[in-house]
Amino acid sequence: MKSSHPTFSNFFVMNDEYGNKEGREHERIFFFHPSETPLQEKTNVVGLAQALIGFIQNFSDHPAEFLSTEKKRQYYFSPEPHFHIGLTMSVPVLTEAQGDIAAKYDHGKMADKVYGSVLKQAYKSFIFFHGTFTHILESQGLEKLKAKLNFFGDHFAAFDFSDCDILTIFEGIKFLPLDKDTYLRVQSFAASLEHELVDSGSSGLSISTMFMYMDFLIWSSLDQGDTQILYEHVVKKVYPECVKQDLLAKSGLSNSVAGKFVGPLYGPNEVYNPAGADRCRADSIADDVGCVKIVYLTNSTSEKLTGHYLVIYRSRNLCVCMLVRKHRDETEEAMSYPLDMEFFWKVHFHLGPRLSVLSDEIKNFTEKNQQIQAIAANQSAFQVSSGGPLVCYIYFNRMNLATKATFSDKQSKASVADSLILQLADIQEDLQNMGDGDSFAERLVKNKQDLWMYGRRCRERELYLVLNNKQSTLKDVYETVENLCRDEFANIFFQ
Repeated sequence: MKSSHPTFSNFFVMNDEYGNKEGREHERIFFFHPSETPLQEKTNVVGLAQALIGFIQNFSDHPAEFLSTEKKRQYYFSPEPHFHIGLTMSVPVLTEAQGDIAAKYDHGKMADKVYGSVLKQAYKSFIFFHGTFTHILESQGLEKLKAKLNFFGDHFAAFDFSDCDILTIFEGIKFLPLDKDTYLRVQSFAASLEHELVDSGSSGLSISTMFMYMDFLIWSSLDQGDTQILYEHVVKKVYPECVKQDLLAKSGLSNSVAGKFVGPLYGPNEVYNPAGADRCRADSIADDVGCVKIVYLTNSTSEKLTGHYLVIYRSRNLCVCMLVRKHRDETEEAMSYPLDMEFFWKVHFHLGPRLSVLSDEIKNFTEKNQQIQAIAANQSAFQVSSGGPLVCYIYFNRMNLATKATFSDKQSKASVADSLILQLADIQEDLQNMGDGDSFAERLVKNKQDLWMYGRRCRERELYLVLNNKQSTLKDVYETVENLCRDEFANIFFQ
């Protein structure tokens, strides 16, 4: 039987300060998915995890990362004091059991670093939208925390584990390459937007922005970690929903419409000038104003997370994400002072006409520039074909999280074997164990399919290649690698 992908088994959040009395062990379980799992099974799964985590803590400074059994692989992460989260994956079956012959399981498909990254990313997404476990428990109580932990149930129910690979480890961002003039225009526009809205707003208003064109990032004034999470959220949740709405409407935003908020979660579906609006109209859309999503960002002056309203405004293929904090002083929560229609009207007034013009400028530039057009179509900047030596490549810049790959979507990934992608993840882990990110390290190996696989890391940049030079010698392959690096990556690589 052909081996399938690893599949999700369960996920849990526990606190080791609870449930330490006999018969009350289940109280340490704050969340478990699937929820219909029998209580005794939940207790057994979490109890084993707690025992292993505690045992490792007694003998090592490094926390427990995973437990491997014949049929399961369980991954652990302890993000906060006394809180531990775990993800259990089922190992795919290689051959079914027949008579007295036991089933065999394909542990080669269990990329531990990949699924460990999935677990950590789920936690980072939670704190982005809800804050830390500890803060919620101390400020709002246990029941409120358990209610908010349902976030993980929705997260993993919609998560596609078959899409996990080496790119999952990177959590990279696709940047839209622009010419200098266009990029500076976007940057200037972002600065003027933040300045104008703060000056025209009430005291205590602060705004950060992130500009995206389709699923490409152009500019962000956020912290890199917050940019990473917000980018992932927009690409996987917001942008697909916008495309779906455009298709349902049979056409996107019409040329007569300057722009609109992505309502109701990120702004009102309709805006009006509150100075000239009638009372009935104001009341009819007041609910939209009050349900804008709140996210939590890292405070640049302290480790404390601060609440911000997430407002998203879109014009054609260009969208602006605004993180708005409205407060009287630094000790107050943003949600204590909700946004009103006056704010949304000012945003619409400032953004609408100018954003549509900027969107058209970017569109015209991308259509004229063939290289950018190739990147937008998820193609390589240089030729990748079955007849050529290069099967696939991945480039990652750890300093700005920029990622380029020949298989950044499911259609292009289908042409690359799953085993190759997993083997690249193994090479990536080897490179990470060879000194810090600034040091030079490389790996060149030949797999069972006679394909050459190469990884190189230097100055926080990483490059991975798969070459179809089956009859070549080691020297020939290395010369091919050097030529590719010189011709295609000379401006960013390496020594």
